[in-house]
Amino acid sequence: MKILRGLSTNRTQPATQPFPASSGFFFELRGGDILHPWGKGEWFAPPYFASIWRAWCAWCVLPFLSWRFGNIGGYVGFKVYGADSEAYRHWMPEGDVYDGSQALQMSGRLWATLSP
Repeated sequence: MKILRGLSTNRTQPATQPFPASSGFFFELRGGDILHPWGKGEWFAPPYFASIWRAWCAWCVLPFLSWRFGNIGGYVGFKVYGADSEAYRHWMPEGDVYDGSQALQMSGRLWATLSP
């Protein structure tokens, strides 16, 4: 699985790092594989997710916005996650879990305490 990165306020920020490294805002338009677990379940241990929602977006039109002010941060939008953990083989489609595999998931976390 792969993600696409379009318009970005910081192209050097790793895609799987949701929070900016220093105080400020980060915005990016994204596309690619969307794989969202559905229902109750766990990412890394039983009971695993029973189903997923999967789609492909060929255009970089899916927004992601994150912020950091000191050790406080948050984000909302299509977050990138590494889809390469062996545990994911229990609930993701066969062939989607491999080194470097990444996917998008609609996610939001309005308040987080971050390491300085």
